[in-house]
Amino acid sequence: MKAVFQHALAVDEHAGVYTPRRFSLAQFDYLRGLGEVVFHSASSCAGITMPFRTDAETVRFSYDSSMYRRSFLYFDVYENGMFCEQIRIDGKPSRGGFCYERREAGDSLIEIHLPYSCRVGISDFQAGNWRPQDSGPIDYLALGDSITLGSDSGGASLNFPSLLSRALGLNALNQGIGTYYHDPAFADRLPDLSPRLITLGYGAGDLHHFDYATSVSHIEAVHSLIRGRFPHTAVAVITPVWRAVDEENTDSAAQFQSLRSVIAQSAQKHGFFVIDGLRLTPHIPRYYHDATLHPDERGFMFYTLDCLRQLNARLPFDL
Repeated sequence: MKAVFQHALAVDEHAGVYTPRRFSLAQFDYLRGLGEVVFHSASSCAGITMPFRTDAETVRFSYDSSMYRRSFLYFDVYENGMFCEQIRIDGKPSRGGFCYERREAGDSLIEIHLPYSCRVGISDFQAGNWRPQDSGPIDYLALGDSITLGSDSGGASLNFPSLLSRALGLNALNQGIGTYYHDPAFADRLPDLSPRLITLGYGAGDLHHFDYATSVSHIEAVHSLIRGRFPHTAVAVITPVWRAVDEENTDSAAQFQSLRSVIAQSAQKHGFFVIDGLRLTPHIPRYYHDATLHPDERGFMFYTLDCLRQLNARLPFDL
């Protein structure tokens, strides 16, 4: 059963319930000490999928869910590469059941994307004579805050690392964490991977946790640690996106823009390339779920498309 989970770092099993996770145990131990909000966000299944082939008419399983960051959960279902169904469950159920009726005759490739809003454990998996599909080794590591996580993206498969990895043909590990920031101690605990691409999308939360000088110091330290750990990996640093609140508060906007410049300058110093976050999403509040910070599903489509445009001329491998 563990083999069905892809884009996960590990899968834990207890009493027949299989719970995939995005972080190592060492990372979990550190993040647990930063409080409930951070730890619950890190415990979610953002970006994790269950791809398999089957000729069964119906796919069913039971799930246990906990550590909610939103009052809902999504399962997105792809059949033979087509987005065929989105199952949304409102509230914060502790357990439930999943059922998908296949659309096509014969043998199909099914890929189920697990929720970004909570931790999910899978049990009683029923899909006839199913065969897991191995996506290969992780070659894209997505680091960042709630935007990398995919908060309010309108679906389990609509976070930008999932969209970007499908477009690039890469296998992503989403290590986005809601409310997170440049943290040297976390950067020193990154998993033992050999990615071809890393995206680094922090910055929006730094000034909420630290003063300006400390934030600047953390940015430089994180970039230095990542370059030292991954000397041959293409690293794209994404500066913070447009925020509606900055249109009203010019003082905070000026400081935030200064931090964008610091992030870009440090990234260039370490040989990273910079993706201009201000060009990723429309400067129109209706393209944001909360009208201020988190893009909705349309906003994430803009985000991903312009990421691809900015990456196109810079990646050392073909798109």
